[in-house]
Parts: sequence; structure tokens; C-alpha cells
Amino acid sequence: MAGETNVSLWVRAEPFSYGALHIAPHPRLNFNNIKKIVIYAKNKGETGFPKLSYSVWRHIACNKLHLSEELAWLYFATCHLLSENTSPAERLEWDQKFAEGSEVVQDALKNKVRVGTLKFVLFLYIQQLNKVSLKASLVADTYGTTQGDLSLTLGAVDALGFVIAGSIDRCKTLQPLLDIAMLQTVQHKSGYSKLMRSFSLRLLQNWIKDSLVQNPFGISACIASGRRLSWPMGVAGDDLKEGKETQTKRGRIATNAHTVPKEHIKGSGTLENSSVKIHRCHSAFLYLLSPLRSVTIEKCHNTTVILGPVETHVYLSHCESVTLIATARIVTVSSCTLCTLHVLTPNPPVILSGVQRNMWDQPLCIGPDHKEDTPVWELMPITDFFTFNMPFEMEGPTRAIPGGLPSKYQRAIAQRNRQIDSWQKTVKEAGLTREQRKEFQGLVESRFHIWLSESGHKRELDNLAVPQTAKH
Repeated sequence: MAGETNVSLWVRAEPFSYGALHIAPHPRLNFNNIKKIVIYAKNKGETGFPKLSYSVWRHIACNKLHLSEELAWLYFATCHLLSENTSPAERLEWDQKFAEGSEVVQDALKNKVRVGTLKFVLFLYIQQLNKVSLKASLVADTYGTTQGDLSLTLGAVDALGFVIAGSIDRCKTLQPLLDIAMLQTVQHKSGYSKLMRSFSLRLLQNWIKDSLVQNPFGISACIASGRRLSWPMGVAGDDLKEGKETQTKRGRIATNAHTVPKEHIKGSGTLENSSVKIHRCHSAFLYLLSPLRSVTIEKCHNTTVILGPVETHVYLSHCESVTLIATARIVTVSSCTLCTLHVLTPNPPVILSGVQRNMWDQPLCIGPDHKEDTPVWELMPITDFFTFNMPFEMEGPTRAIPGGLPSKYQRAIAQRNRQIDSWQKTVKEAGLTREQRKEFQGLVESRFHIWLSESGHKRELDNLAVPQTAKH
């Protein structure tokens, strides 16, 4: 038909990957109670609709749904992070005020935070994905009764844009769902009525279902049509000596940055501000030091991952013996064992059911596995703590750990440094001859190389050596 618009719609990955907690929601957070939130919020005037304030949500969550205040804030802050267009600079300013403020100031700052009410309701619905009887719940709540053709407001369709993205030019540019649905050439399909300024629910549902395609920027599309990256990678020590070709044993590194609309890329077209997924990686040391949007680390073992600043989430899932060094707004761990996290985050790390061990400070534990008398996490003993030396020179003013180390770990490092200084002084004052110093140095270096090999650090150092045949 002449004048037809080629519409492509797809489900956004981020709200489901990082918004939905991978655990069954609180029993009171069910469909019926979520529906009531909209009615209650509208009755609260400007503090409830169209933007929902945290103060109203906290009252609903804690007094009516009986959620903990920590969980109530986690839901609200996560939805705000994923749905509101707040710049990183504004978020950092808020974090600084919150960290420096008293409890009264912190409560006041929280109460000023607002999210779109309908977007937040969608966000809460997403939590139902991890209910065991999701199919039965959907059938009972959505299709239990026969109703006439209902209508949706512009605000409701706009809120749907939180979970549905779209394009009308083969993904060269992206447009909000509401803008596409209101196009003159689309209205007869999307069910938009200019007179009523609303949408027919039946027609809108059919139009969305008919226009759905696979996410063109998702993991599957990246693997299928992305570009293979030929980043230089280290070769293990024995292979390096023997000149073995390890190309066929490498994992795949792919990017679809070249297909993403330019207005959605900041900085580097390859890594900066990207969403990264690390899947089934083992016995590796990964350095991804550019600023990133989000990172998923899944089904990895015996691996060390060092990340630059992450704007939203780091999600660690089904991993074993993974060491993570990261700065991120939200850190979530699910079904992991023997993992060590060195993280800088303004929010408590979230530990979901199935985690057997984790590190750092005051995590929010959700799920039946955690009990107060037998917690699923522990603070790292100071005797096990060592600083990590970055083997790269990076641009920028940061030359130390932002905010410094916690005092007891800083004291342990200082004590260790004093022991090293004392040892060096002892050697210096021992009065060794030149030949004795040379022999002693050779002995120390020999023992050091034996320790490197036995501890596995030699392989790590060898992997940092880029093969001469690697493409740049």
C-alpha cells in the first residue's frame, strides 16, 4: 500500500536484564496489588501521578505491601536509573550529597526522587517474570473475563516505551513508541483516535504483535551479524615459548557498535558506553577499562575481570572463583560461589538466592538462602587483602582508589609496607660484599620465579605479553 510505514518494534533488553531481580518477588507484590498502586497514586495528587515520589511509594511498599525499606528503595532506585534521563554528572552530585548528609538529609533527598508512575508499575510487573507460575498468573489476571474494547491514554502508551523500542527506517534511527504509534500512516493500525486522544487497546495490541522483530541490538543479533574483533590477546607462557598457534582456541569477541544509531553512541564506537556480556570465560584476565553502560558476567570460572566505571549495573551470575574489580552504580550477584568482589558503589550490593560467598560491606540479601545466623557473605579478612596493580597507563586525573580504602584495610597495607621497608633496611645494613649481593639477588629472583609459577601468576604475566603477530 502506498504511503505505508515500515515499522519495526522490539523488546528492550535492559529493563529485563537489569531491572528484573532474578528471584521470585515478594508474595504481596502480585498483579492485583500492583494495579491498586495506580489508583492510590492518582489520589495522592502531584506526589503520586503522573510522577510517583519515593515518599508515596515507600508508604505503599512498607505499610501496605510489607516490603523492607531497603527493598523498596532498591526497586525505586533501579527503575529511576533505567527509565529517567538523568545525566551521570547529576547522579554523581546526588550521590555526594547523600554520602555527606545526615539521616534526615538522606531521607529528604530520597523523597525528592520521582519516576513515571506508569513506568514504575510496568517495572513492578516485570518482577513477575521470575514467578514459578507466571503463565497461570497471566492467564488468570489478563484473560479471565471478557471485556469490551478498552482504550489506553497517551501516557500509558508512552510508558510502554520503557520496555518497547522502535524504528521506521530499518533501525538507522530510533523513535519513541508513542511517536511511531501516532504517525498519520500508522494510526489506522495502532488504533489511535485524534478525536479521543487515546488508543484502542485491541488494535494497539495487534499492531505491536504484528510489528515485533528480534532486538537488532541484542546479544543474538550481535553474534549473528556483529563484527569479529581482532583485539590483541596474550598467549600462555608455554605456548609463547613454543610459538604455538592458539587462534582456533580463542573465544569470540564481537561488537555491533557499527550498527547502532550515532546519537546513541558516546565516545569510542567500539567499547565506550557499551553494554558488555562476558559469557563462559575461564582461566582469563580481562581488562575493560573504558567507561561502560552495563556489564553481565555469566557462567565464568577462574577469571579476573577489571572494569572501568560502569554507569548502571554489573551483574554476576552462575560464576565460580571469579574476582571482580569494578566501580558501578548497582552490583548484583546471583548463584555464584567462591567469588571475590572489590567494588566501589553508592548502593548496597544485591545478593540473590543461590550465592554461597561474596565480599564487601553491607549487601542487601534477597531470597531464602540467606539467614542472619548463617549469612551467605563475609567481609574479606585483612590478611587476604592486597591492592591490585594495573599494568596499563591510563589517561585522566585518577591515580589512586577513589575515596580511599576502608581504614582497617589501609592499616594492613601500611603495616605490610613497613615490613618491606624494614627488610630492605636489614639487607642494606648487612654489610654484604658485591659478590654476596649479586648471589643474594639471584637467589631472591629464583625463588620469586618459582612462586610466580606455583601461584599461577606467571601465566597472568605471560598473557599480558601481546604476540608480535597480533593485529592492531
